Amino acid sequence: MKYKKKKNIKYPFSDISSVVSYTECTGLTQFIPETEHEEESFRSIYDIPLSTDEVKQVREKEKDIKKY
Repeated sequence: MKYKKKKNIKYPFSDISSVVSYTECTGLTQFIPETEHEEESFRSIYDIPLSTDEVKQVREKEKDIKKY
């Protein structure tokens, strides 16, 4: 009778080095954006929530655009 080889349950993610990006889809960034350009770049890639001040600014811009 052959015995089946048991899986190594102690280290279920032992092959983690094969992952392309461990920060992808986690919302984690490598660093805090220091400039507006960096922040805009992150927002174009990731869904980063706006602060309340930024929401007000966006709404004001939308109102101005609708006037014309």
